[in-house]
Amino acid sequence: MATNNAYDRFIQVEWQNKSVLLIDELKTTDRLQTVTQALQRALHHFHKIEIYLKDAEEHFNGKALGELTYDECAALQICTREIDRESICMLLNRALCSEDEKAPRIWLPFLRILYSAAQKLPDFKGQCWRIGKADILNQIEKEKYVTWSGISFCSKDRNFIINKCTNQGVVIFAIHSIHGKDISKYSANENQKEILLMPGTRLEVTNIDRDPKNGKLIFVSLQERGTEQSKIAASNQLKSESQFECKHSEPIYKWSRFQMIDYETKEMKPIYQNPMSPNLTLDAAINSIPKKIQHLDTLLQQVNQFHDDNSEEMNAVKIYTMEWGKESLCKLLNEALKSDHQDKIKHWLPYLHLFRAGIQRIPLFKGECWRGKNTNIGSNFKNGQTIIWQGISSCSKSVDLILKCCVGESGTLVKINAINGKDLSNFTLDSITEEVILMPGTTLIVKRMGKYLNRNNIIFVELDEIAVKTHEEVAQSASKPQVSSNSDRSSPSTSNSTHDANKSSVSTKSNEEHTKNGSASKSKYTNDRNVTDIRSGHHCTLVDRLTDVDCENKVIKPIENYQKRDSVTLEEALDPARNIVANLDENIRKAKLRANKSSRSILNIDESAAIYLYTMQVNETSFSRILNQALRSDDQRIVKEYWLKYLQLLWQALKKLPSVRGHVFQCATAKINEKYPKEQMITWWGITSCTQTPDEIVGSFLGKKLTLLNIKIINGKDISEYSCKSYETEIILLPGTRLRVKDLSKNFNLNIYEIDLEEIDDAILLFNTMRNLKTQRVSKDVSLDKIWLECRFKDQEGRTIIKPNECEDHLVDPRGNIDEHILKRVKGSMFGLVVGDALGAHVEFRPHSYLVANPVTDLQGGGTWGLEKGQFTDDGSMALCLANSLVARRDFVPYDQLVRYKWWFRHGYMSSTGNCFDIGESTRKAICQFEDRQKMFAEKNRIPLEELDFLSDAKLLEDFNIYCSSEGAAGNGVLMRLAPVPLFFYRNPQLAIKYSGISGKITHGDKKAGDACRYYGALIVAIMNNIDKDQLLSEEYYLSKLKNWFKDSPLDVEIENVAKGSFKRKNGYDDGIRGKGYVVQALEAALWAFWITDSFEKGALEAVNLGDDTDTTATIYGQLAGAYYGYDKIPSEWIQCIYAKRFIECICKWIAYEGSQLHSDN
Repeated sequence: MATNNAYDRFIQVEWQNKSVLLIDELKTTDRLQTVTQALQRALHHFHKIEIYLKDAEEHFNGKALGELTYDECAALQICTREIDRESICMLLNRALCSEDEKAPRIWLPFLRILYSAAQKLPDFKGQCWRIGKADILNQIEKEKYVTWSGISFCSKDRNFIINKCTNQGVVIFAIHSIHGKDISKYSANENQKEILLMPGTRLEVTNIDRDPKNGKLIFVSLQERGTEQSKIAASNQLKSESQFECKHSEPIYKWSRFQMIDYETKEMKPIYQNPMSPNLTLDAAINSIPKKIQHLDTLLQQVNQFHDDNSEEMNAVKIYTMEWGKESLCKLLNEALKSDHQDKIKHWLPYLHLFRAGIQRIPLFKGECWRGKNTNIGSNFKNGQTIIWQGISSCSKSVDLILKCCVGESGTLVKINAINGKDLSNFTLDSITEEVILMPGTTLIVKRMGKYLNRNNIIFVELDEIAVKTHEEVAQSASKPQVSSNSDRSSPSTSNSTHDANKSSVSTKSNEEHTKNGSASKSKYTNDRNVTDIRSGHHCTLVDRLTDVDCENKVIKPIENYQKRDSVTLEEALDPARNIVANLDENIRKAKLRANKSSRSILNIDESAAIYLYTMQVNETSFSRILNQALRSDDQRIVKEYWLKYLQLLWQALKKLPSVRGHVFQCATAKINEKYPKEQMITWWGITSCTQTPDEIVGSFLGKKLTLLNIKIINGKDISEYSCKSYETEIILLPGTRLRVKDLSKNFNLNIYEIDLEEIDDAILLFNTMRNLKTQRVSKDVSLDKIWLECRFKDQEGRTIIKPNECEDHLVDPRGNIDEHILKRVKGSMFGLVVGDALGAHVEFRPHSYLVANPVTDLQGGGTWGLEKGQFTDDGSMALCLANSLVARRDFVPYDQLVRYKWWFRHGYMSSTGNCFDIGESTRKAICQFEDRQKMFAEKNRIPLEELDFLSDAKLLEDFNIYCSSEGAAGNGVLMRLAPVPLFFYRNPQLAIKYSGISGKITHGDKKAGDACRYYGALIVAIMNNIDKDQLLSEEYYLSKLKNWFKDSPLDVEIENVAKGSFKRKNGYDDGIRGKGYVVQALEAALWAFWITDSFEKGALEAVNLGDDTDTTATIYGQLAGAYYGYDKIPSEWIQCIYAKRFIECICKWIAYEGSQLHSDN
């Protein structure tokens, strides 16, 4: 099948350096997708993909080869297969070389399979060849380094390259490879002797010559210098050979600082320091250290030889990273920092002054970094354990470096999710280390432990850094003069600590107290009360808020119009509350006076004052308590009557502030464990104030019954700058925050109870839905209390969808009565649909002959899509999209249905895998047409794009053309998703039939498609009204009853032939019954399976074993048969395996409940 263009992959098109995918992005601890799954996201970019998959299956007979799995073999073969110009290899490299960083994302699953395969293959060391386009010759310079960002195919056969490819270019690359991969036996053509170079291969031009025989050919010699891994390996080998000691004129520096890992939490006193002398030199600072540092003179000379900034402060940082000899500066300093004898540190204070000043000038690092040790220290860590690293902790952004240089074959790898690191990558002699440091006092939580990927000899520990104060921050605050507690506001001081990114600073004592007590700032959970905590009236309000814990976990309906934007003053917002808040005018005046003083804020005066007022004490009661009492009330009319406008103003302020992630704390002055069962889902309806420094509240209440709540948050808002005491840390969580109880324990040392909570990514934030932004044209549907119906993501970037089985914590059943007989039929139809889909998914597209030889007899996984047993395909996903729309809108709104189909297509909404796959061509085109129309509609009606998916204004919906089908579309995709419509409207047959037709026509415009839906919908309605099977399928019943339902618009002749019994063929396939994609054939096949059998199980298996579009035939069958036989007649062992079973059960209850509320019209 290959054409004359079958060698394009050997041609280098571009020369310039471009950013490449990080190796860490190609690694994954999750199970790799199948090659079919991995390529589905690229399906709408490349429509010959099925040919490639089929060729690969035939090439390897569906089996593994050598050390590689079948999917790894197939991925390599697919890359080497070129059919016409638009090959997969070309499209993949186009994405990898694109300036658009997002372009490679759709290929990541496939790239991960390729990477996994490459890791298993031995390195090829030797000569290989590749061709270059003529127009890149002038870009190549001798001695120039280049990184090839695409996947590069070379050949060991020089003659092959010259003979087959030189018509495409005049530059021949002779590459000396050290990390290539010989993929000859996996290639589509073994004779091409292919070598694969992975993205990020770095090369050096070593020579350029003309061919003496053919002057038109230019030979460019390239030496592979490796990717990051190879550089690390070479460097590691050099260090190993030298045993980390200098045996040459130039020092070889060690990396042992990356292995200095603490696993215990010591209670250390803070380090207090005098101001740094302006004339302090690095020589003087180091010479004050009594213990001699090896090779000090050489180090001081070397430190000036790299990086432009040779200030004393920056040299102090650089020399820390220069490990040479057994007694290095780094080693001795950390020994002092970690020592129980704090007098050891005093000699280091001058150097620490310089070091900290240098660190202040280095960029903040937030993200993953790594440490490691070549021994097993895993037993020293426990899940949930808190660790404080007292030393300066060196980490690397490169996991490969740590694995090779620190961990080895059987050590411990430590991953740190840092939030306050400092990125030293550009300030060290060895930039390859990609060094990040964490400062003394860094606090971490052990997140998880286990084995690292498939390397069972390596222990893996993951730590989360907690955003709490370091000792240095405490020291800085304690050593500065403090503003009197009578002052309205304290100007926040500039911290010299490495954690400047934390805007917060700890509450401190006055100068008088500091003088009296010396360096009396208490360490964590001190038994001595902080006097300021007790005596400062304003601080009492913070403690009051920090102990205002919601223990009720009530089910309260969210407040509508919470996010409505009205320009109101604080006075106008609180006018309804004048009678319930004492001295309100005076407190508003104070709040606005303070806000006016900080007019440089990103908030306007009213917004700033709204936050400030929340933190104020109002007579004997805090304002926050009054507000929260209303928010937590069962009677939400109180909120709407008195507080709604204030909440809207407060929201306008808070949405301008960045979100805060990390660990925060609250404290209850009682034992509340019984109200927080482990794994329980909790909803907090009030505004919840938290702190990042738990000792502020724990120290105030020790000796009393106390419960400390440790909360891992993702959507906090830091209001410290706008509170009564702006130097005190205050993070708030908003109404509707959802949390999961992770653990309950007791701290016997302090005699307090502790509860660990984790905010759920999809927290029910009242302001986090677009449903109420515009009261006239944006939906105000009742799905506000059904967050599980919405399109939600696990990350802020919107890359990872929350799947149906991950919504179970939010599911809410209807409160009203449901007819059990109707519910049994609804569940039978919906589960019949997904069971049929799952039953046929693994043999989809298999011909009838294959099913005759290998008949399906039970539910199973694998096969065509590599799904788990019970997972469904596009049929089930689209049916759930349709059902969700009906329940959310309590009506038939085709626009909303199309929106949800679009969510599925673009984001994997309601998919069992989290990705859209197996989409039909007509459906895909219709959704793309819908998107185009949305954009034009938005421009015409001046609707913001972010509001487009939530329209509910009747006039706008009427004006939008919902019929997005391409001409003549008559595929079976219309029938596979149909069931929710007739189930929902069964009490009104005429409406059910009308809407069934429209539901199909919006994506499949052919009359046959719409009429097939109308007819099949009528059959389901009849069953819901207890019609017998034999009667239902008789020609007499159609002519006497059903045909009357179509009198205003008669059925297409082909559909009417089916209604009259064309499907009644005893020999099935031999008599012409086919499970094909054409809607008429699919309708016949499903009805034949229903007619010929007497149980759900038998009919489903008959439908699948017809072959071809197996899942859809069985899906269509399952809707009708499931409604007829009922839920309890579907094999229970099949139902138990169905993906997102609890979700589907819940949506069935809502369909039955809402459908029963509609007026009957028989």
